[in-house]
Amino acid sequence: MGLPYFQFKRFGIEQRTVAQRVGTDGVLLGAWASVVHRPKRILDIGTGTGLIALFVAQRTEQFQVKKIVGVDIHQPSIRCAVCNFQASPWAAHLSAEHVAIQNYYPKEFEQFDLIVSNPPFFTAGVPAPNDERRVGRMAEYLNPEALVKAVRRLISYSGVFCTILPPIEGQRLCELAACHGLYCTRFAAVFSRPGKPVERLLLQFETAPFAFERSEITIYDAPGHYSDAFKAITHAFYVQH
Repeated sequence: MGLPYFQFKRFGIEQRTVAQRVGTDGVLLGAWASVVHRPKRILDIGTGTGLIALFVAQRTEQFQVKKIVGVDIHQPSIRCAVCNFQASPWAAHLSAEHVAIQNYYPKEFEQFDLIVSNPPFFTAGVPAPNDERRVGRMAEYLNPEALVKAVRRLISYSGVFCTILPPIEGQRLCELAACHGLYCTRFAAVFSRPGKPVERLLLQFETAPFAFERSEITIYDAPGHYSDAFKAITHAFYVQH
């Protein structure tokens, strides 16, 4: 997925200048994040190319969505996201803002019904190949506590927060989020292939801790061959599987 332009069925992703290009994590989160509560206002934290925001825009096009906002601290990524948004079928309610989520305060104290984020998770000491990749991958730019505090401030009473992380970081986020009144209510363990260890956790948080749903997703059932489970959640997006 490292090409300068990536074509999905109904939109394209220009990604020449972004900090984080199209990847499986973003695809999974965009396809998995819950929209069953018919969110009206949606926020994508660390939007990058705008990939996840566009996935959610496609999945909610039958709803009366008022706005989908992508925020990012990387100016070239925001310019790229704006181009991708404007070229999409959902341009009317997509926007992107160059701001750190810690400093993002919407007008009139607006809150969001769905918040999504594919956050950076590498800690200091883990090398990144260049400065742009460093911004997209290093937790120093958005540490877990700052993310949780921002989500808690911006999420609506009945809102949902969805994210994707490696197992250890995901478990730590669940513990941290609970301390701030956000509880994991949906959980999917992601495996690259059968017999391999868990590589990612898809996590959903809400302000009420009463429900819990657990599932598994295996991406490949054989080398180069997507599993039926992966195809099922992404068939609306990929040109070919």
